[in-house]
Amino acid sequence: MTAPVPSSRVETASAGAGQSPARRRYLLILLMLAYVLCYVDRQVVTILAEAIKQDLGLADWQIGAMSGLAFAIFYTGFGVPVARLSERTNRPRLIAAAILLWSAFTMLCGAATGFSALLLLRMGVGLGEAGCAPASHSLIADSVPREIRSSALATFSLGVPLGTLLGLAMGGIIADAYGWRWAFVIAGLPGLVLAPMIFLTLREPRSLAQSSSVPQVTMREVFKELSGKRTFWLAALGAGGIAYNGYSQSAFIAPFFLRAHGPELGVLAARFGLEAVGFLGIVLGVLQGLSGVLGAMAGGAIADRFGARQPKVYMTIPMVACLLGIPLYLVIFTTPNIGLALGLSALSFFVGNMWYGPVYGVAQGVVDQRHRSTAASLIILIMSVIGIGLGPLVTGLLSDMASARLQLGPTDGLRFALLASPIGMVLSVGLFWQARKSVEDDLVG
Repeated sequence: MTAPVPSSRVETASAGAGQSPARRRYLLILLMLAYVLCYVDRQVVTILAEAIKQDLGLADWQIGAMSGLAFAIFYTGFGVPVARLSERTNRPRLIAAAILLWSAFTMLCGAATGFSALLLLRMGVGLGEAGCAPASHSLIADSVPREIRSSALATFSLGVPLGTLLGLAMGGIIADAYGWRWAFVIAGLPGLVLAPMIFLTLREPRSLAQSSSVPQVTMREVFKELSGKRTFWLAALGAGGIAYNGYSQSAFIAPFFLRAHGPELGVLAARFGLEAVGFLGIVLGVLQGLSGVLGAMAGGAIADRFGARQPKVYMTIPMVACLLGIPLYLVIFTTPNIGLALGLSALSFFVGNMWYGPVYGVAQGVVDQRHRSTAASLIILIMSVIGIGLGPLVTGLLSDMASARLQLGPTDGLRFALLASPIGMVLSVGLFWQARKSVEDDLVG
């Protein structure tokens, strides 16, 4: 049996070694921009959902399947194999290829003529995006010192709120002006520029020759290590509960506001010379973008400030965020006041993004350095199956059921479904509470 390479030696040799602070910042900015485009292409469909529904004659469950399940099948199915590949190949080049792939499929969504075609193309987007986050997580973890890892991963995760901002605002404006098809085409264009930049200017920090000489661990060995890491599984399932609520809300919050507050949106939009969809896209995009950025940075900063001395803080942050978020969602979808609903949405986006840095930092910190891409892909796999795969689909099915069988109609049927989605966060509170008990013992680097 081949003796494993001591993780402490590998960690010391690679965590930021040989890279200047300016070079690390450049790497982090490009990877964050890649994640921004990842979420632009992933989220633009949400602001276009109502227009697509009307144009193609879809039901809410089909909107949920298109925006969630179709994407999740390939995103989760290829996540682990691509992550394993990234552990023995050039990660910047892999990320660049992934960007080109998902950007091309996003642009092709604009040519879809029916539900089946759109479903298949969204699967292609998921396939491409499977190559982004796990490779980026391990590349960042190998390039920055441990004491700023949570903040670095939180900075990378700013791609979520910023990409959501751009996807919603840009998608809404373009859809109003040129139709939903052109919104997909324009959303995919920036990736064709960023991919060559990453391919040509980012360096792989580890020695690929040395990596290839070290025996590759098998998935069995990775699972053997993780089997003793109770914190990893609790945090992953807790993140899955948050993702279930988050992706349910993301897929249907724009349709909800258009159905429940359509007349008010029309009046507000007219004041700015806009249509309702474009106005709503800008408002939701700005609220999610700014509040999400602040929430992600706050969560990462608190984790780095207190987590080194009190590791329980890593799991306390997402637990408290869930407790704060649950009542906000309940009011957002029941108040008749659109101003209050949007204001509370901003607060919900803030607390809903605080978990990224702490959870992803712990996922990287409980495993050997060689397993980081696989660990990242596994936690994303769990989150994606629960959140992307089930959240929008189940919420769409509940909406259709409540609308037809309970005779609530399309507006209150969707309201009923969205009020049920925070159940995921309720379960997450208990999971993060349990993870607090083991996180200190499980951290290795």
